[in-house]
Amino acid sequence: MEVLIQQDEVPPEFTLSVGRHPVFSELLELRIAASEQLREDPEVEVDDELQEVERLDDGTYRVNFLHPPGNQEERMADIEVTGFDPGGNEGQRVLIVALKWMDEMGGNVRSPDPQLMLNVTDAAAGPGQMAVLYQLGEAETPPGNEGQPVYSVDLLRGRKLDHPVTLNFFPGANEDPALGILRWDELGGVWEEIPTQVDPVTDWLAATVGELGLFRLGRVEPENRQAAMKLGSYPNPFSPSRVPTAKIVYQIDSPGKVQLQLFNSLGHRVRTLVDEFQEVGVWTAAWNGRDAEGTSLSSGMYFYQLQEGGRRHHRALILVR
Repeated sequence: MEVLIQQDEVPPEFTLSVGRHPVFSELLELRIAASEQLREDPEVEVDDELQEVERLDDGTYRVNFLHPPGNQEERMADIEVTGFDPGGNEGQRVLIVALKWMDEMGGNVRSPDPQLMLNVTDAAAGPGQMAVLYQLGEAETPPGNEGQPVYSVDLLRGRKLDHPVTLNFFPGANEDPALGILRWDELGGVWEEIPTQVDPVTDWLAATVGELGLFRLGRVEPENRQAAMKLGSYPNPFSPSRVPTAKIVYQIDSPGKVQLQLFNSLGHRVRTLVDEFQEVGVWTAAWNGRDAEGTSLSSGMYFYQLQEGGRRHHRALILVR
């Protein structure tokens, strides 16, 4: 009699997702799913510290780890998951997550690659906001990603933002004249194109967004690729009764102090939108048609001035009531 024994030599694989805890703002929630049954609960370390692992009813695992508020510096959290299947094969998954509190002031945070950067002005910062940015693994990416890296970006537990923020992609040398930024539409199950600004010198790609989620690079239609401007706004003319805010988009070429101010046709300053240190890249500020005291301004032509690196740049914006 011949007995054949099938030996398992395939290690388990892990899919991971990281998000904000639904109740406690200072906690991050790590969800873990294994490709097969494990011999015992996986071992999870965050920044070399062993974490408590909770097994859920659906067979997945949950870990909560702390990112204390009050520290405005960017943190790269190193997550390492290790587990064994019944055959003794060891599986391991490593994930690096960029974290930064943006509840008191804005700033920028980069993905660990670092191909993607999120730029948030001080005006767009707010209570409870924490930037959470990481690259998905191959098994976690939605379909049709064309082999491009996919990034998860969050700031306010997946909710829409009150102020726009800016994504900056740095793809390196790129010969594809149709490359742009796409966002995953979870309800529709498709990648949607986002209007993308293209810097012809550096090949940077940038997009202003009011809702975060999953993003990647990919081919877009020509109307969704525009040459980057040093300073510009849309819509222009701007009517608050139709669109809540006008977006003023500007590019910073060297890190330093940045001011973005609005003036009326008489040259009187009516509003300071930005007065802070900013890194290189494309940024977005929003104007709601009001002055510094919150009073609605009358229809007319206004001028916005960008001051950075010892230089001033001006553009006009028409307000229509």
